[in-house]
Amino acid sequence: MIEESESESEILRSKEQSAPLQLGCAFFGLFMMIILLIALFMFLGNAYIGSWAFYAAIAGVVMLGLARIRRKLIGSAQREKLRRDRILIEDRLAQLQTEHRRLRILGDSLPDQAHEEGRPDS
Repeated sequence: MIEESESESEILRSKEQSAPLQLGCAFFGLFMMIILLIALFMFLGNAYIGSWAFYAAIAGVVMLGLARIRRKLIGSAQREKLRRDRILIEDRLAQLQTEHRRLRILGDSLPDQAHEEGRPDS
């Protein structure tokens, strides 16, 4: 249970912290697509630069990029839920680890007491 809780806590922490990175990557992807489109028009359609086709292509790329960015956005409610879930799991993990340490200490002290009283180890 401790390992599962640690794993789940790391997964939630990763999701919580990766949102800004994913958003930044989506913006960078939009920027790169615009640069690629401009380069494509420079090499293949130099006569179309400044025409309605050029601007329509850029508008299309921007709209697709913004739609992709919108999918990557995590709302404040989702971010807060991830944070609450992570904190709850970390609290339970701390309780499990405390209980595990207490049981280990208790288990280590039992054989010593059995020897002192003259009973065989069990």
